[in-house]
Amino acid sequence: MRGGHVRLALLLATGLFVAAVVFAATRSSNVAPAAVSNGSPDAPAVGAPASGVERTTSHTVGVAQPVRIPPLRTLKAKAPKYGPVPETDFESYPARQPGSSTRDTVVQRSAPKNRMPSPILTFDGVSNLCGCYPPDTEGDVGPNHYMEWVNAHYAIYTKTGTQVVPPTTGNTLFTGTPFCGAHNNGDPIVLYDQFAQRWMVSQFAFNSTSQGPFYQCIAVSNSSDPTAGWCAYEFLVHQTKFNDYPKFGIWPAQNTYTMTAPQFNSTGGQGVWGFERDKMIACEPARFVYQDMVGLDPTLPRILPADADGPTAPPAGAPQPIVTDEDDGAGYPADRIVIWNATMTWGATPSITLTHDVDLPVAAFDQDVGCGGGRTCIPQPGTTVKVDALPNRPMYRAAYRNFGSYQALAWDHTVDADAPSGNRAGMRWYELRKTSGAWGVQNQGTFGPADGLYRWMGSAAMDGDGNLAVGYSIGNGTAPNYPSIAYAGRLAGDPPNELSQGESMMFSGTGSQTGTASRWGDYSMMTTDPVDDCTFWYTTEYLQTTGPNPWRTRIGSFKFPSCGQTPPPPPPPPPPTRCRVPRVLGLRLGAAKTKIRRAHCSVGRVRHVRSRRSLRGRVVNQAPRPGALKRRGFPVSMAVGRG
Repeated sequence: MRGGHVRLALLLATGLFVAAVVFAATRSSNVAPAAVSNGSPDAPAVGAPASGVERTTSHTVGVAQPVRIPPLRTLKAKAPKYGPVPETDFESYPARQPGSSTRDTVVQRSAPKNRMPSPILTFDGVSNLCGCYPPDTEGDVGPNHYMEWVNAHYAIYTKTGTQVVPPTTGNTLFTGTPFCGAHNNGDPIVLYDQFAQRWMVSQFAFNSTSQGPFYQCIAVSNSSDPTAGWCAYEFLVHQTKFNDYPKFGIWPAQNTYTMTAPQFNSTGGQGVWGFERDKMIACEPARFVYQDMVGLDPTLPRILPADADGPTAPPAGAPQPIVTDEDDGAGYPADRIVIWNATMTWGATPSITLTHDVDLPVAAFDQDVGCGGGRTCIPQPGTTVKVDALPNRPMYRAAYRNFGSYQALAWDHTVDADAPSGNRAGMRWYELRKTSGAWGVQNQGTFGPADGLYRWMGSAAMDGDGNLAVGYSIGNGTAPNYPSIAYAGRLAGDPPNELSQGESMMFSGTGSQTGTASRWGDYSMMTTDPVDDCTFWYTTEYLQTTGPNPWRTRIGSFKFPSCGQTPPPPPPPPPPTRCRVPRVLGLRLGAAKTKIRRAHCSVGRVRHVRSRRSLRGRVVNQAPRPGALKRRGFPVSMAVGRG
């Protein structure tokens, strides 16, 4: 949310205009913290100073002091005093390059029915308590809780959907910090750091989007229980550049909570910040490092930091991937994925280094989904108002996993599933892999079944078995296809480049958004449960009634039935085959030999003996006796009559 101001369009170095996400915030805390003794680990500190900053043209090193926050379950929310403000700002997308729209060769036009698992449960999250939009819906799951934070408010739930901390204004998490405690501007992030059993949350703070200073407010929980105490920081991340749309990734290998953000005012461009993770976990003074990417690549589009999932951390010392996608239709050389590597040092002189890793060609895609140069992209039933799809950026998160024998990255973005003949949004998703050397594309696809439905504003993740799921908004302009919530997925062994398990509905909307700013979502979030490493949790917005901005949010979970199942033990080996000596008396020699071999015995010594003329050529004696059980291949000796 945007501190009571409507953001003006700001010119990027690349020539793009960008707008603020929301508006209408108070500047004071809306909760009254419970009294806690100063000797308690959860006791609030008094009067922490703002960040100290040391700056060069493109690098910044700063420090922030910790402030103890009492248990969130003890904070008492007050009714927020927000008023809806007409939102007139918008983000214009770049003019398309002639001839750039080509057929997407990895579009999935059909999907199987009834394969994708149904939701385990769904429940309502925070609704529009701020009179603002979009909600910036996101949240994460821990051992026992789900924490959701949308613009202006967070709430905490048990895994069965019981609300244990009611919707509370975001700046209560920063009570006692001079600036963050007094500003509730939004663009929140919630992550569960399973490598440290801590929660990390953040939002930004400012007086004006057009004039600094600009702060990033970060809090880290004291334990795996988000309802208990926290440690809060306010970092002065830039004096003049507005750090809009910040996105975070946990990366223990560089001891960092890493943030990327597009920057506005001045020379614009992208920024990368690393925040000192171990100090924040310990609630000690923590530093940050910053790299302005303008000097390295002034045309770089919005970027995402890799966010580590799963029980296995990235390899020690591994640089953190920073990813984006580039569309030739926006003037870039090709449709491709671009990866940079971020390395931080935290010695006496902290530093950050960004190096270009690789450009990966991908199947052709087109970001033009019919937005008309603005935000009017997705049709809705019963209104001519369309909502935004944000097709010009990778969607949060860039979910990383270390599978031991290889590393993987998964994310998605919105593209035209009907290019070049139409403008219908579909979900382009990627699975990248790295065994040694550089990253490569393992799987890629555009999920756009030929059913007339639009799919947009997605988020992707992988479970511990390597199965992949993508959640998104779904709908079109014909009732009853109001903006709703769905997800699709694939098993690790499914055919390449397909979400072969098809699609499942998480929750159906029953209303359309008629606000003329057309803002929708801004982001959603798919995560995996750290307890079983199998259950996916997804949250995004939907509408129950038609109106200017009556958004609600929904939280749901699902799981592939095969995930985490110990494969059945192999069947016991069959008992060794033995020789059961057959009866061959009276048989001709050839038939006797065949019968002996079929009984897994072997033909032993054959003697010819005197016999009656009628027994000439036939077996008149054998050893061992018929029915004897011997080892496989045991020789059976025979005496054959010669008449």
